[in-house]
Order: sequence, then C-alpha cells, then structure tokens
Amino acid sequence: MLNEITSTLSNNNRKPYLNISILIFAQLFSKISDRLWLVGTSWYITEHYDKYSLAWFFAISMLPHLFLVFFSGQLIKRWSPFTTILYSEFARGIIYLSLIAVFLFSDSQFILFFLTIGTFLANCATALFNPALLTIPRQMSLKNSDRVIAMLNSCDSTARLIGPAIAIPVYALVKMEGLLFITGITYMLAWFAQCFIKLENNAYLFESRKLQELILHPFKLLNRYRLITHLLLTFFLTNIFLIPLQIFMPIIAKDLYQGSIVLLSSFEISLGAGLLIGGFMLSIYPLQTKPWRKIVLPYVLAGLAYLLFAYSEVSLISLGALFLLGFFLAIGNIATLNFYQKYVADSDIPDMMTYVNFISVSAGPIAMTLSGILLNLVPTQVLVVIYALLCLVIGLTMLFNRALMKLEND
Repeated sequence: MLNEITSTLSNNNRKPYLNISILIFAQLFSKISDRLWLVGTSWYITEHYDKYSLAWFFAISMLPHLFLVFFSGQLIKRWSPFTTILYSEFARGIIYLSLIAVFLFSDSQFILFFLTIGTFLANCATALFNPALLTIPRQMSLKNSDRVIAMLNSCDSTARLIGPAIAIPVYALVKMEGLLFITGITYMLAWFAQCFIKLENNAYLFESRKLQELILHPFKLLNRYRLITHLLLTFFLTNIFLIPLQIFMPIIAKDLYQGSIVLLSSFEISLGAGLLIGGFMLSIYPLQTKPWRKIVLPYVLAGLAYLLFAYSEVSLISLGALFLLGFFLAIGNIATLNFYQKYVADSDIPDMMTYVNFISVSAGPIAMTLSGILLNLVPTQVLVVIYALLCLVIGLTMLFNRALMKLEND
C-alpha cells in the first residue's frame, strides 16, 4: 500500500518510501511542537491568570485564520504547497525560539501580551501551513488520498500522546523557557527534514487576481460545490462548540478535580489516543460504505461522547469519554477530508483546502470570544453540557441533507 501511495513522489533514483517517510517523520515533529505549545501555554495561563484570560488569549491568537482566508490559496499557488509548508515550519520555529527572551528579560506583567502577539504571528504561518498540507495527499495519489490523509491524521494523534507526555517533565523542570526551546527546535527539525523531500509536479498554475476577485472567488467556488458548502457550514457550527474543549479541559482539571498539569496532559493523551486509533484503523481498513454513514454517524457518536465528558464528575469516566470523542472524530474527520478531495477538481484543491482550514480553525475566535463572555455568566460544567448537546443536535441535522444521503459508495 505504501509503495503505491509514494510511487508518484519518488524519482527513479530514490529509494521507495523515502519521501513519504520523511514527510510523516517531519509532520510528527511538527505536530508534537503544536501540542507542546498548546498544553504548556494553556496551563501557564490557567495557573498564573484566570479562565477568562485563557479564552481571550485563544480568541485573539486565532484571528489570522480569519484574515488570511482570502489570500492563503493564492499564496500557496504562488509558492507551491510544499514550499509553503517549508516557509511555515521555519517561521514558527524562529518565532517560538524568540519568545524565550520574553520570559528571560521581560517584566512579568507583559508576558501574556507578548505570548499573545507571538502566537498570533505563529498562527499567520499556520493559516498557510494547514491548507498547504491538506493539498499534499491529492498530489501524492488521487486513488489513495484517503490513506494518505489517515497517515497524516495519525501524526497529529500520535503527537497528542507524545506532546503532553513531554510537556509534563519539561514544564516541571524548566518551566515555559525550556518548553519554548523544545517547541522551537522541533519545528526547526521538521523544516530541516522536509528540505530533503523532492516532489514532482509540485507547482500549481498561479493566476494573479485583483482584490475584488480575491474576495469574490471563495463565494464563486463554494457556490460551485453546493454540497461541500452545506457540510462546511455544518462543521463551522460544530467547531464553535467543540473548539472550546481547549479551555474546558484545563479549567475542569484545575477546578473540578483539583488536578495539575499531569491531569490536563492525561486528558490530552486520552483524546489523542482515540484520534490515533481511529486514524490508524482507517489507514489500514478504509470504510467501504455510503458517504453519509462515514460522515454523519461518527459525528453523532462524537456528540454523545462529548456529552458523557460534560456530565462526568469522575476523572476516569472523563478520560474514557475523551478517548471515545477522539476515536469518532478521527473517523468523521478523515472521511470528510477524503470527501472534499474526491469531489473537487485538481485546480480548485488549494483554494478549497484553504476554506476547509478556515472553517476548521477560524471558528476559534468566535468560539473563544463567545465562551469568554459565557464563562462570566454560566458555571463551566453547565456550559460544557450545553455545548455538547448543541454538537449532538448539529450532527443529527446532517441526516436531513438529501444530497448527502443520496450519494452511493465512493
């Protein structure tokens, strides 16, 4: 299977599997960096500030995904998807290594400000990186893009296990300075490793567009793919209520269970284990059934798992619920991404993946702003229950999408 996937990547004089192996290895390092930063920063802000600061920190730092949606696709085409990945990895590594100076030399009252600015700048690179990476599976193999997506998804899931496990001793021994150093270095290692990949057909036809065309192009493209647009809107609403898990987990670990970064890391590891097993299962045994079963059912079951986490007051049950949530999300996410890859023309892939990333991440500022306001009005656990119920209801509404329900096995 791996040989077939990588055949379009390898030059005649390159060893089989080399490019795909380097890509997966590098993306594992990159995703570990993501988790290190997320766990360490979430706990640092929760420990030194308050839950409202954490919500606003994420709301502001995620804004680049909103601002760059009209330009990401064009930049990726101009640079090529793979070159965009290299630029993004290098930029994030430099930014996080530079933030070490904030903790060494800055006054403590300015640390949160500089953390927010640094994360904002890093997310500018991430807003380009994510859609560029989502474009790569189609370049590797149209026939096996679902397996390539599953393998890349497994990198993220594995990082959810490794990243929090590393964050615990690093944060305990050398605090944020050491965690920033390791985060920056792992991004640089990912960049360095991927410099050895030689992709064929890496370029996309670049068409210069005026500002008005850049703004109108997303609406024209989404109008062309009506079914995908409906799905994107549904997942946008789901993400508004799912993304705040990033602030609910540290708050619940600290306030409900009186735990430490160890419990927060355990939450992250449980969620990551579910994502890993779900993604690994699909990379070996792709589901052969109607698209609606692969997309709708996993998200409904994920909503039920989210609800179990929301109601739980026992840490072991919470850990189990997060595992199930990760497992079903992995199946639903991979099936959905593969659906986008198969039903979109080659020339539209970079732009469409930009909008997929936009929907996936840009809901963050809205979600975190809304949560920051509601946390002042509603107890945390009640808010988690409300969000979980809304995710479940949104998942069930997909059963009424006639166009999706009519599609046969892909």
